Amino acid sequence: SPRFHIDDDTMVYGRVATGYRPGGPNSPLPEVPPQFDADTTINYELGYKASLLGGTLAVDLALFYIDWEDIQISARNANGINYRANGSTASSRGVELTTIYQVTDRLRLGATGSYTNATLEEDVLSLGGKTGDRLPQSPHWTGSLTADYEMQLGDSWMLQLGGGYRYFDSTFSAVESSPTAVEVPEQNIVDLYGGGTLDDRTSIRLYVRNVFNDRSY
Repeated sequence: SPRFHIDDDTMVYGRVATGYRPGGPNSPLPEVPPQFDADTTINYELGYKASLLGGTLAVDLALFYIDWEDIQISARNANGINYRANGSTASSRGVELTTIYQVTDRLRLGATGSYTNATLEEDVLSLGGKTGDRLPQSPHWTGSLTADYEMQLGDSWMLQLGGGYRYFDSTFSAVESSPTAVEVPEQNIVDLYGGGTLDDRTSIRLYVRNVFNDRSY
């Protein structure tokens, strides 16, 4: 995980990491393999971190590539029973960006965005998957916008208001070519909150999640 500081406020870095999830048993049922094996990953990341505009703007940018072997994916037998299985090789590549901007002492804005392309690298006949299929529950695009505001009310109370918008691109419930795959539509979620803090010791907060009742699943 080497790092290089360009100056006191800017850094670039690289990172290589490996990991695994252990395998385990499946339920002893017909047409269900008795167990599934561990899957492993090698993760490569190249990033940039900076504090700009006198420290009021923080930027975090990362490019990544993940090599995934013996992937653990949910499968289903002819009787509709779900079980865990292994699925050859997959990869995931993309970019992530996070920014926080302290507009004033009272107002802070935030934004995130990411693009991910996670696909099978080989056919997986047991799952009905083909090379190039997008992995389950893996949106191409995600993002968010947030705003937080504080204001002093008298000597004791600090008013706090804020909210956020979250976006999730459409996904599939299984690998794309699987006959059981269902496309899950994109989600647009808005959350709001308001509250206050008394003498820095007691806080109360009221919130509403999914204000506009986005009913995608």
